[in-house]
Amino acid sequence: VWVAAHGALHGPGRERGVYKSTDGGHTLKQTLFVNESTGCSDLSIDYHNPMVMYAAMWEHERKPWTVISGGKGSGFYKSIDGEDLGPIDNGFPKEKGKTAIAVSRANPERVYALLESDSQKELGGLFTSSDGGASWKRVSGDHRLIQRAWYYIEVFPDPVEEHTVYVLSASAYRS
Repeated sequence: VWVAAHGALHGPGRERGVYKSTDGGHTLKQTLFVNESTGCSDLSIDYHNPMVMYAAMWEHERKPWTVISGGKGSGFYKSIDGEDLGPIDNGFPKEKGKTAIAVSRANPERVYALLESDSQKELGGLFTSSDGGASWKRVSGDHRLIQRAWYYIEVFPDPVEEHTVYVLSASAYRS
């Protein structure tokens, strides 16, 4: 069992990150901790190989006077051994806000990612990898895909057709 933990909304904390249980959820071990402001916004498992897990991390905090969405802690990670999660960022911009990630059931080498970028919107959007996350290419910079990222940002590959993807933002999209 893998668990994505956002953490506290209004402040930092060590409970953020990715957790794993090997006893059906009775005990949890933190397997990825980036910093006290970064939580896990999404997890996606390779249904062909359950040792492969992708994680989308999001640095965020909601203060009374501002909303922080993004920072050095935001990014993408992959495990190939069912334990250790290492960064995958070849092809992504340095500035990352909220993130989402999903591996295709039709082809586990095809992975999709959504990336919010507030101050440089031309860099955010929908990204894809055809080599299991080793390299990435932006396939859409349409801001509608990430326009309400704090509330909505989800990506779902079609389970049969690897080149069909659904994005849930303020509206739903299909490509």
